Amino acid sequence: MKIANRKLRMLCMILFLVVTSVLCMTTWPGLSIAQGIGKKEYPLSAGTSVSTGELEAVGTIPGCTATLIGNSLVLTAAHCVCPNDVNAQNCDTRKTFTLHNVFPIDNPATTVDESKSRTDVTISGTVRVHPEYTQRGWLREDYAVIELDQPITDIAKVTPISVEAPHNIPFVGDNLTLVGYGDTGVDCKGAGLGKMKMDVPIAAIGWGGISFKNAKLHSCPGDSGGPVLNSNKRVVGVCSWGKHDIGDTTYRPTSYAYNWIHGIPQPKWSSCSWVPIGRAGKNSHQPTQLCPDGGFLTALDLDRCGNCDAKDSPVIGQVLCCKVAGAENLKWGFSSWVGVEKAGISSHSMRGTWCPQGRFITGIDLDRCGNCNAKDSPVIGQAQCSKLAAAQYTNWGSSYWMDVGAKKSHQAGSGWCLDGAFIAQIDLDREDAADPYDSPVIGRVKCSAMMPATLPPPKVIDGMESNIDRPGMNYKSFGLSSPDPKLCQNSCIQDKTCKAWTYVKPSAQGQNAQCWLKSGVPPAVKNTCCLSGLLGGQISLGVKQVTPIRLPAAQGPTFKLDKDTGQVKFGDGAGGKTLPEGDKSIKASSYRAGETTKSAAEDLTVKILQCPMYAKAGQELGAGFQVVAHLTGSPAVNNVAVDIVLRNDTNCPSPAPYAVYSQDYSNGVLLKSGRETVSLNPGQTLPVKLNGTNMIPADTPTGSYYLCAVIDAGNKVRELNERNNCACCPVRITAGAADMKAPGFGDRRKGTVK
Repeated sequence: MKIANRKLRMLCMILFLVVTSVLCMTTWPGLSIAQGIGKKEYPLSAGTSVSTGELEAVGTIPGCTATLIGNSLVLTAAHCVCPNDVNAQNCDTRKTFTLHNVFPIDNPATTVDESKSRTDVTISGTVRVHPEYTQRGWLREDYAVIELDQPITDIAKVTPISVEAPHNIPFVGDNLTLVGYGDTGVDCKGAGLGKMKMDVPIAAIGWGGISFKNAKLHSCPGDSGGPVLNSNKRVVGVCSWGKHDIGDTTYRPTSYAYNWIHGIPQPKWSSCSWVPIGRAGKNSHQPTQLCPDGGFLTALDLDRCGNCDAKDSPVIGQVLCCKVAGAENLKWGFSSWVGVEKAGISSHSMRGTWCPQGRFITGIDLDRCGNCNAKDSPVIGQAQCSKLAAAQYTNWGSSYWMDVGAKKSHQAGSGWCLDGAFIAQIDLDREDAADPYDSPVIGRVKCSAMMPATLPPPKVIDGMESNIDRPGMNYKSFGLSSPDPKLCQNSCIQDKTCKAWTYVKPSAQGQNAQCWLKSGVPPAVKNTCCLSGLLGGQISLGVKQVTPIRLPAAQGPTFKLDKDTGQVKFGDGAGGKTLPEGDKSIKASSYRAGETTKSAAEDLTVKILQCPMYAKAGQELGAGFQVVAHLTGSPAVNNVAVDIVLRNDTNCPSPAPYAVYSQDYSNGVLLKSGRETVSLNPGQTLPVKLNGTNMIPADTPTGSYYLCAVIDAGNKVRELNERNNCACCPVRITAGAADMKAPGFGDRRKGTVK
């Protein structure tokens, strides 16, 4: 029976929840069965304890589990931040995220090295909820992210757990690892034992959910928002809901929401039209281009071929082709035919890959299968894969398998994929109830969205300038009760004198966060210590580059921060003189107002020599270039970290945090095995021995980059100047793996010191 009335549907949904479901989420108002659910931060029903130092990026938010997936990004479930499960109204806009039992970053303002002792670390952030949350049904698109106020490299020594590339979708039967802080026991009534993990095979999977069915191994209240990891130890799903009485647990797949999770824009379609193939006399049993130049395949209409042998029918009657909205003039630049059945890939399966990343299906060649049942033939012998002439879209984004079936396979309706997604692969199914001339049908298609080759700059959230300081013009400063920049922003809004404000993060000017209100609008300078903003949420461009340094209690010139002007002065006592204009080597906001300290007397620098002019994605650079380190001043340094990273600019952060390794490219990614160490005596210059593979991430888009060496990664040495710890040289990256003998690798030049 179809339920047409919205209120009746809602009533049925609530009754279903009360009678049959126990959720793995926070408390639900009005549902007695859910009282207290999600309020405990304990582990899964069963499994093994996560050992110290393992899966450190899995933490908690109040009532739920959450995962650090990027330097400033946390993934959890939408219902963990929203008060109900039927809409996205009144969701939290701010949340705190806690990493448990991790090593924090040392606070240079204290005499104790905090980085040597494990502790819990809590960071605040701004919440984003998936715009489609609950729109397709109960708890559908149950995703939320927290954009942290500070990068994790400022807070703790924790490596994020990456989200799996969206085209690598798991399959039924794959063993995945569930991780969480929920309750324990088969009935979820046991006490918590800390962070737990367990491996469970996938029972079912679709574009809306990954389902596990195990009476003893399942998620419990408190596991909501937690990750499920594949064999690559990457996140492929987020815990959404479960019924522990039957061991049913559902996770929402990250492959579907990949673009949204990472803030990547997703194009839409325009100018969609059906293009005749067989109906125009084209033979779909020969290599046939389906869509016109620049058109993306989004649906097919199969036709019975009455004059054919049953094993040659059905054929492709027509296809639905769409253009990219706002880029309708895109053209195909390069095309090639890639074997499917001819390459041993079954077209009756979801496994295998047809076109490589960044290529799109533009043609299909059907083949008779002589050894098959007539209802399994024809098969897809090969597919034409095309690359766009322009480098506007070079990778696949959000991906999912969408059911099609017999009815849709033989009719010209709407596109099979959601708006903006194209067909990346086809899974044929035998239709036993059909005539052999109408079978096989298209059982399901893999839909993928596109990712732009160039991503937009980070968003400015709520009028805040991330990593921006505005020194000077201060008329009031005060400590904050919690590390929340909104408290500082609101203080400025409520004060008639205030024209701009700067929030200083904890440890930069003392243990607690600080707020500085300003009577004017001083120039903006880049500084990881702070967030700033102007009255009315304006954002100023034209930012100056300022690099902070840490000043230990050592012999050297004395510095002092003037509490009224925000300027650093040096010399004896409170007098001294102001730093020369343009000398930004000292960070004013590193010190409490009026505080005096002394500078370090040593400095580390690095150079890159014999730099490759170009390399290929997936290529191992090995020791095919040289890195040279130098120490000025004393004392000697031992086992200083040197990171080899790939960047799209030369703006290396300073002081330098540890770079984070990932198989996927991101700006500043640590190359595989790209961390070395060097020990130097005063005045000594030494080559850094490169022992690692230094592999370029295989998914790095074609383009211009910088190969950089960063000395004192992790900022362990207190130096005169932190700005010269990075050396970069330009390198052109092209598609496709290669070896050290790739043409042009030997064409090198000197690097530059930044």
